[in-house]
Amino acid sequence: MSGYKNIIFLLSLILLLGGCTKFGNQISNAQNKVFEKEDMLIMFALEASNQGDYRSAFELFYTLYKSTEKYEYLEQSIDIAFFNQQYPMVVDLVKNELKPKFLSNIEKFDFVYAVSLMNTNNYDEALPIAKKLVQKDSNDQYQILLGNLYLLKKEYQTAYDIFIKVRENQPHNISLLITVSDVVYSYFNKPQEAIKMLDDYITANGCNVEICEKIYKYYMAQNDVDGMIATLKRNYNLMLSLGKTQEALGTLNVIIEMLKLKDINVALEFTNSLPDDGYKSLKLIEIYKIMGNEEKLLYYFDLLYKQTNDINVLAQMAIYEFESSKNKKDVFKSVKAKLEKVLETSSNHMYQNYLGYLLTDFDIDYQRGIELVKAALAQEPENYAYLDSLAWGYYKLKQCKKAYEIMDDIVKKVGTQHEEINQHWEAIKECNK
Repeated sequence: MSGYKNIIFLLSLILLLGGCTKFGNQISNAQNKVFEKEDMLIMFALEASNQGDYRSAFELFYTLYKSTEKYEYLEQSIDIAFFNQQYPMVVDLVKNELKPKFLSNIEKFDFVYAVSLMNTNNYDEALPIAKKLVQKDSNDQYQILLGNLYLLKKEYQTAYDIFIKVRENQPHNISLLITVSDVVYSYFNKPQEAIKMLDDYITANGCNVEICEKIYKYYMAQNDVDGMIATLKRNYNLMLSLGKTQEALGTLNVIIEMLKLKDINVALEFTNSLPDDGYKSLKLIEIYKIMGNEEKLLYYFDLLYKQTNDINVLAQMAIYEFESSKNKKDVFKSVKAKLEKVLETSSNHMYQNYLGYLLTDFDIDYQRGIELVKAALAQEPENYAYLDSLAWGYYKLKQCKKAYEIMDDIVKKVGTQHEEINQHWEAIKECNK
């Protein structure tokens, strides 16, 4: 469960940030050299610490300790090992070096030792130390440690009670809130109560990224589409407020897709509420396509083209206009004009083939139609649709043998299941007799 792991990390970080500043503080006054290179190793160890090379610093201080058995070197070794999250090493040093040789200093390391025991799954050993810490000083840091141990030992009610008490002092501790909500959701099996905890926080403080993600997962697990959408809307506004435009658009895409699945009219209403820009026009095109509203769809295609000046939009508008029309001849002139404009600046093979085929099929200009199809085939020489267009062009020119050779090869490879290929094949076979 991710919640309590976040808290455990927080515990480590609190101590480490304090510990960083004291590395080496007790070393400068070290007296009575035990071996010749001691001063040199001290300088190397301190320099490694100053440079942030804590792995090397640990090795050097540990070497100094093993060579001298001085407490100050052991202290530094434990602190740095903890900083490096070398929890097994911390446990080993405390058990086998600190306790037998420097027992009077053991309490100083109670917190470090308990956290390290917890991170090495020694919960039963860590628990009495954590209890002792809380008895001496019931600060939030020690309480969180104790709560984590009870959580890991699956004593969920005790952990919950401790975390709730800490939350009184830290109402804006997001990791702690998520941990408590996870306990309520997963271990108390009260999903609605967990959701309400997060929702109340969001209502009072706004949608933090971590909280939005967590409550969204709760809603998703409950298959609560309305809750998911509400959370996504909050997250969208959060991303906008943080200036994360791409993330906001990504969230907006998901919102609209979910609304489309739930209720297309609600999706339309929501999309219409967005600012008037190319994104809104694009989404309205998608929605009106689902609704089958051709008039509105073509209107927003035209608006999107004006907003973006993107010839691909113009091309898609032309293709949709043609494909959706019941009377193709009525729209042919408009479609042709749009595609001609597109091909003034584009060499897109799909658009070349589309216009080429139309010019041939509608008996407008066989030569230009074939030229366009050949241009498309130069880019996609194995495209069966384009080869079919070329064969049809030769058929229209009464060059039946050429048409037959091309079409025969197509049929052998892909068959005649496609209605248009079958129609063309039958006509070309008849022509070639």
